[in-house]
Amino acid sequence: MDEDQQHPENEGFDSGWYLEGVLRDGKRWIIPLDPLPFVVGRLPDCQLSLSSKGISRTHATIYQDGSHLWVKDHESRNGTFLNRKRLVRPTPVQKGDILHFGTLEFRIGLKESAASIEETTTSFHRVGELSNFFHSCEEDLKVLLERQAVVPLFQPIVHLPDRTRFGYEVTGRGTQPGLPSRPEELFSLAADLGREAELSRLFWREGILVGRELPGSPQLFINIHPAEVVQPGLIRALSEARKNAPEASITAEVSEKAVTDLRGMARLRDELLDLGIKLAYDDFGAGQTRLLELVDVPPHFLKFDNALIRNIHMRPMRLFQVVKALVRMAEDLGITCVAEGVECVAEGEACSHAGFQYAQGYYFGRPTQVGVAPSQPRSADGA
Repeated sequence: MDEDQQHPENEGFDSGWYLEGVLRDGKRWIIPLDPLPFVVGRLPDCQLSLSSKGISRTHATIYQDGSHLWVKDHESRNGTFLNRKRLVRPTPVQKGDILHFGTLEFRIGLKESAASIEETTTSFHRVGELSNFFHSCEEDLKVLLERQAVVPLFQPIVHLPDRTRFGYEVTGRGTQPGLPSRPEELFSLAADLGREAELSRLFWREGILVGRELPGSPQLFINIHPAEVVQPGLIRALSEARKNAPEASITAEVSEKAVTDLRGMARLRDELLDLGIKLAYDDFGAGQTRLLELVDVPPHFLKFDNALIRNIHMRPMRLFQVVKALVRMAEDLGITCVAEGVECVAEGEACSHAGFQYAQGYYFGRPTQVGVAPSQPRSADGA
């Protein structure tokens, strides 16, 4: 950091927004956000000039729009983070928020009177303390993405009437040392760093490349992360995947929670169809089930969340009747229904009685690598 930018306990500090950090010697560092817009970067003419190698020439801008303070990243190499989530668009900030420019950490403050600035420093760390961990995780994830250090896994989806294998849901695990292997943990980390779309794309791209070699041309259900739906490049990436696997049967799963823009979803469905890719809505019934999407933009497949399927044979009959009615309604719209999370024979039989054509879950097989024999459905007595 440039010495002339260090202002511990600024005298004559005017009322308004400021950035607060902690210097390596423990002194507080107060930077008034004046004038606005306030540019942060490595260039000497930035309002806040930081000499760290992780800072881009013009890294980010803090500005006021109406009564709100906003921060915008300038496509910096190492990113701008708000409360440990990487910014992908201009975002409002408020008092107490934590900002990272690369790995340098600051807190947003607001002096609301002529009184002294509050002394609380418990909600953030000294510059570099949190940053080392933050930087390490980001570097490891960057290596994982560059080296494509993931292994695709395939969970069977079966045709319920005869228990034959219809397709697979493509999942995966990471293989990068220093990072968790479980996809849930990897995506949590990637979300903090604003790279969940890249991670998702790596998983399904590798899954298609491996899955295209599976015998019988099974339907490959790939998971499209909500971040991919709202960011550009999804169709281009899927088009490249299609060129590499022209004969593969592919279905793109989109979480029901991400289906909020019907016009955009209709456009996505049409673009998928142009590529010979089907559309599935995932997690149906996990939250507020919206039937309008099914009518206006019907998918090819509707995957019922395991919250509806778990112990369906033991729950009140009225729930079973609701699920059965939803399946019938979807089928009337030309939508094929899939039950997720089937873990025992009784759940599978109840799903068959409810009208489901397809199902998946640990009862039919866990996610496995190609070449590793998946588990077989257990018999009715649990053997």
